[in-house]
Amino acid sequence: MGLFYTALERADKATVADAVAAPPELEARADAPPPPTGSQALVTTWEEAEQRDLAGFPLGADTALAPAVPAREEAEALRPQTVRLGVAAAEDGLAREQYRILRTRILEALRPLGRRSLLITSAGPGEGKTMVAANLAMQFGSLREGRVLLIDADLRRAGLSDTLVPAPEIGLGQYLRGEAELEAALLEVDPWLTVLPTLRLHEEGAELLASQRMVDLMALACERFDLVLVDGAPVGPVADSRVLSRLVSASLLVVRAGVTPNDEIEQAAALLRPGLLGSVLNGAPMRKRGRYAYYSYNPETAAKEETRS
Repeated sequence: MGLFYTALERADKATVADAVAAPPELEARADAPPPPTGSQALVTTWEEAEQRDLAGFPLGADTALAPAVPAREEAEALRPQTVRLGVAAAEDGLAREQYRILRTRILEALRPLGRRSLLITSAGPGEGKTMVAANLAMQFGSLREGRVLLIDADLRRAGLSDTLVPAPEIGLGQYLRGEAELEAALLEVDPWLTVLPTLRLHEEGAELLASQRMVDLMALACERFDLVLVDGAPVGPVADSRVLSRLVSASLLVVRAGVTPNDEIEQAAALLRPGLLGSVLNGAPMRKRGRYAYYSYNPETAAKEETRS
């Protein structure tokens, strides 16, 4: 049908142009080419269709109409790619309830201050910070009260991004280097949760996170999303999360029960102050009528509180 509309449009334009150029009393201009007649006006082969339209007018490069891009295709091109977050969600009812409690406490702490970004880190590796960050992001997204962005800022390990399906090809590091646009790196889990993944970078981690481009990214993310969660590297071994703690509204320290030494908890808490919101005691055994875990807002006394819970 597009050929018919193109031919009719060219015919109408030619008729209007001739009527304006020639006086009404003249039937034809001497220099005007004779209109196609008879079999010449009939397009019967593909070769003829490349030269003339269905009305018999030649197809010129200057008169060819550019195909319009449907608005729906433009909108789809701007949407983030869809991805599945492979980090296991809390299946146990007690675990889900504890994440809801933690979500509520975080909201209670952030809302009065108008804060919209939170760094989730740990004193050392293997304490479950990525699991906590992913489950918190899913819990916040399930409220459907605002859009949540989860940033994998652990450039050295990329534990969160390694679980994404399909695997990302562009990440935070490429954006910070100026090698990719932000829209190309964003991955959508659902309409309420978006992930900015990363690819492993064993070098330049702290330098990239300390760049002005990272500062601008956090400002832009807080404008576009209602809550920004950042999964950072452990605060003890590397400087990455210490840099990130200055770019977010608050920090949350994940501590594994019976694993993290008290002196490492104290050192990590000191490095994250003054923006340390609290700590999460992860992996504590169920006690007192099936209690799953204890959430403390005083990192220095978390181990003491565990012994009394």
